[in-house]
Amino acid sequence: KKDIHAQALALERAVQLLPLLGRAYGELARVYALDGQPEKSLPAIGKALDLEPEFADRFYQIRAEVEVTLGQSDRAFRDINIAADLPHSGRSAAEHYSVWISVIQRKIEYARREIDQRKLDEIRQEVRAEAERREPPPQPSAPPPPVPEGRISYSIESRAPLEVLDAVYPDYPEALRKKGAAGDITLRVDIGPDGTVKTAAVAASQIPDLNNAALEAMKKWSFKPGNRSIRVVLTFALQ
Repeated sequence: KKDIHAQALALERAVQLLPLLGRAYGELARVYALDGQPEKSLPAIGKALDLEPEFADRFYQIRAEVEVTLGQSDRAFRDINIAADLPHSGRSAAEHYSVWISVIQRKIEYARREIDQRKLDEIRQEVRAEAERREPPPQPSAPPPPVPEGRISYSIESRAPLEVLDAVYPDYPEALRKKGAAGDITLRVDIGPDGTVKTAAVAASQIPDLNNAALEAMKKWSFKPGNRSIRVVLTFALQ
């Protein structure tokens, strides 16, 4: 980049010293384009054509390259064809322009496709924006409510005071708590002389899905030794 800029400065000095040398202006135009200053190239090419029209084929080629850089595809195509139709110094020069026409054509087609793609992207963005304006995107659904905690307690119906040595509770599954299942399960329990549960049966239940679990847990209870029959009410509550 620095070398190209230095060339541009040197050529600017050259056209000051040799103001009638069209080729110097033509080369300056080419270097301007390489230096990222294509807007300066076209006036320099115009000057070159005025001073040395006998080198017009070369100048029109440079102008076509500059016009491609500026996105002026139609003008570039026109100028490279003019360059090709002008007299050349020899067959090799004619072949050179034939090849260069193909190069320019490819550049022009590529530039046109880029423009078409940009336009297509803009249209898509406009359509998307209009669709969103008419129908806002769906809002994310609210998270599900938290699963309530469960608490189990018991009460005993007995003719005489009874001491519980070990109370074992059944599991209170999350699936049932999600459904809001709560209530009482009443069990008929027979206690043996050693204080263990001999038999247990469901007398009433507000949560049938927990009946089996309640019975299995009840069989693990232990009481102060002594034969008796009682009722145990297990209460399942949500917090």
